[in-house]
Amino acid sequence: MILKHYLLAAALLLCGLSSTHAISCAELIKYAQTLKGKKGAELKAALHPLLAPKKVLEYGSGTQNTWWGFWYTDRDPKTNECYNRYSSNKYPLQPQRSASR
Repeated sequence: MILKHYLLAAALLLCGLSSTHAISCAELIKYAQTLKGKKGAELKAALHPLLAPKKVLEYGSGTQNTWWGFWYTDRDPKTNECYNRYSSNKYPLQPQRSASR
């Protein structure tokens, strides 16, 4: 019971972190709801795709580096500005040449 509430709270918290998301809030909440009632190995298997190792980007500009990643994770699509998560600063981003991630 506590795990279910924790997962839903985590999903809602993640929805509020930035203006753009790799996954929409609705999709994240729907995913969290699919975990309801799962325990043990079944829960572990359901969480694995979310918790599996992710690609780590090298710091800097250029394809496959952090500023390239910010285009997909932290960009306001209306202004093409990157939000700084730790201040009110915004940074202009140049359109990415490759849409592949």
